[in-house]
Amino acid sequence: MVSHAEIFRSVRLRECNERAFMLYAVGIASAIARDGVDFVLLVDENDAPSATSHLRLYERERLYRPPPPPPPPRLHPHAIQGSLVYALVVIGVAFAISNGLWRLDAFDTGELNAALVQQGQWWRVWTALTLHLDGLHLLANTVFGA
Repeated sequence: MVSHAEIFRSVRLRECNERAFMLYAVGIASAIARDGVDFVLLVDENDAPSATSHLRLYERERLYRPPPPPPPPRLHPHAIQGSLVYALVVIGVAFAISNGLWRLDAFDTGELNAALVQQGQWWRVWTALTLHLDGLHLLANTVFGA
């Protein structure tokens, strides 16, 4: 007749099931029995030393909780400042042109014209971003650009 050894006891069945599953994973057969209000995890007496050793390792590993991973870095740490500068530049240029602080032919000198850009007027790529036909166009570009 096979003799059994008690290797774990708990009032919670879940705790016995968890340890029985761990023992199963390492190839040790076990059984759970009831003893009054407690649940008892039993193994073959020959397996008791190995099962006890595995349970000790398991308990030690359960106590260790790795630190949580660091939060991901912000991809664009200065995005808000950049958006505000963009909005101020776009609104500032519109204000300057509409109040005569800039040449009235700003659209002729600043519009994006691929042929002129290819001839060396590279600044048109940037100035075209600041030119707007009306207030709605300015608002749309400010909101979507920022």
